[in-house]
Amino acid sequence: MAYCSSCGAKLNKGDRFCHECGKPTSDIQNHDSGRKEEYVGKVFKCPNCGGIITESTIVCPECGFEITGRGAVSSVQKFEKKLMEIESKRKGGILNVLTKSSDVVDNQKLNLIRNYPIPNTIDDIKEFIFLAIANIDVKLSKQSIGSKFSNAMNSNDKNRQTQKLLSDAWVAKMQQAYQKAQVSFSDHPVFQSIQAVYFEKLKELKMK
Repeated sequence: MAYCSSCGAKLNKGDRFCHECGKPTSDIQNHDSGRKEEYVGKVFKCPNCGGIITESTIVCPECGFEITGRGAVSSVQKFEKKLMEIESKRKGGILNVLTKSSDVVDNQKLNLIRNYPIPNTIDDIKEFIFLAIANIDVKLSKQSIGSKFSNAMNSNDKNRQTQKLLSDAWVAKMQQAYQKAQVSFSDHPVFQSIQAVYFEKLKELKMK
């Protein structure tokens, strides 16, 4: 059996790249003596049976144990840290929104939000949805006639439009995260709390 030397994932015969982390199989060693205890790189094990899993594994493929709570919110915390690092590059403080540096910072944040992959665990999804909700500006993203009129009247306000783009990006990612939770974890107890806050935010935004 072949295992990825980077993340420990099991590989299929003929794979050229690891399906979990993308590492080329030319860097991967074959192991024929069953389950291995050590690999090059960070390895995760199922807390129930000790089987090799990856950081994004939801259910252990060997025993069916649900891997939730392990390393919870780690991916979201890393994402939030990147956002803070980008914000720290803004010159003149957060109120200085007319400089070129502010445009660069806002564009970097916008790209990071839009390209962030939705997490794979229910705990991470919940944490991300709460983070998204906290960053949504309801006044800017609200789908009411009054809000649309206000945005149209202030279309020349560059800073307002940038902040609306950021808020709308958070709305879109919130919706994507909820859809993934609905498809993958609709029977999980945590999903009920996700659904409650999600529908409440949609109500505020006048969205269906």
